[in-house]
Amino acid sequence: MPPAILLPILLGMLVSLIGAPACIRLANCLGMIDEPGGLPHKIHALPTPSAGGMVLLATILIAGTLSGALWQQPLRSIFLGSLIIFGIGIWDDARGLNAITKLAGQFLAALVLLRGGVAVQMLHTPIADTVLTLFWVVGVTNAYNLVDSMDSEALAWRGWRPPF
Repeated sequence: MPPAILLPILLGMLVSLIGAPACIRLANCLGMIDEPGGLPHKIHALPTPSAGGMVLLATILIAGTLSGALWQQPLRSIFLGSLIIFGIGIWDDARGLNAITKLAGQFLAALVLLRGGVAVQMLHTPIADTVLTLFWVVGVTNAYNLVDSMDSEALAWRGWRPPF
């Protein structure tokens, strides 16, 4: 594996291993806790910190900056768009947001990508590819949000088992 690829991977692993406990403590301090029984599909037994996004952001920021890759296009636009999604997610976890505000943030993130030249290039017409990119970013963000809010215990309780 080339060093240009291996270095960010190793840095990311190290930062995530060191940063996860710190982000969990921060989530606890900020009261960003997913309480058992908070929603019908949440059947976990213990309060769980909502820190996954913080760990991911810290890992990408530190490893990407140290490797120098993060501030080059197209990664810069992807990171800035992701930062908007992260901010909306943290705000929603901490205080709760309505669906319109979340949707507006998702469209803003997609526009940042488009402005930076990052787009789905499937239909090969600028307008169609722009619309497809908007739907892709909003759709994938919402799909991930739905899956992320599911509790693995709830899935197991309903008889679902992972395929591996």
